[in-house]
Amino acid sequence: FRSLAREIAAGGTVSDNYVLLLLSALEMVHRCPSKFVRRSVKQFGADRLWDLLCRIVERYVRYPAYCQEHASVILARVGKLFLHCAKADGTRNRMSGCQEIVRCMTVVLRSGHVEDAARVEAVAVLAELAYTKNCDGVVIHVEGLIDGLVGCRDSPVVAIREGSARALLNLSTALESRQILGWRDDTIAVLLSYLDGVESKNTRKCAIGALGNISTCDDNKVRMCNYRDGRLADTLIALVQPRRPRSTVGNLRKDALSVLQNLCSADTARLLCDRPHFLRT
Repeated sequence: FRSLAREIAAGGTVSDNYVLLLLSALEMVHRCPSKFVRRSVKQFGADRLWDLLCRIVERYVRYPAYCQEHASVILARVGKLFLHCAKADGTRNRMSGCQEIVRCMTVVLRSGHVEDAARVEAVAVLAELAYTKNCDGVVIHVEGLIDGLVGCRDSPVVAIREGSARALLNLSTALESRQILGWRDDTIAVLLSYLDGVESKNTRKCAIGALGNISTCDDNKVRMCNYRDGRLADTLIALVQPRRPRSTVGNLRKDALSVLQNLCSADTARLLCDRPHFLRT
């Protein structure tokens, strides 16, 4: 880490090949049990490490002219290093409390300059950091985060779409985040699209899980039932119908029924009962 810090501090004279080699070596070294990762981070200093890796991201994501050939590979290595550091519980909690890490990974995810390999690692880091005790205070409020996760729907890469679904699920575990996510139509839209049978099993499970968490918020129930004239309710009802092929539904039937149960209240009873087939589910 100290050698890498010296190279980055050198500014424009730094060799991109050397930075890549150092990052690759560090990434491989940190493929070890979490107690050794935690010891390594403590020895170098967590704040110094986060600052160093974020400076590398700033260098290669905002100014791609520095290194067109290696920029995306370098950013992917940084993402892998963040993931290794997040393996240790205490370290992950500190990382989620660092707004700069979340912001940098969000920038990578939304960048049009980097390759998909770097975006896969970035969304994986965001998903990991979203599931922490500190997500109420930092992660959900980082500018552009939800926009970046929603934008993953257009990616042809399965791992990116699956990562965004997992990140939205992890964000929705926090009570405060549920209301924020539920009041955004684009969030509900992307979660509904992830229920499509062409998506991976993990993507569909994460999407239905996120909808289940969001639907527990009382302030969201009426809004979700009214979403696009009942499209959400109709989709859930269709998933519950026994006539649907098992290969299409997977094992989402029970989860979809749970979401419908969460949506039921005195305020939504009429809205749900007016949907075709609701009373027969």
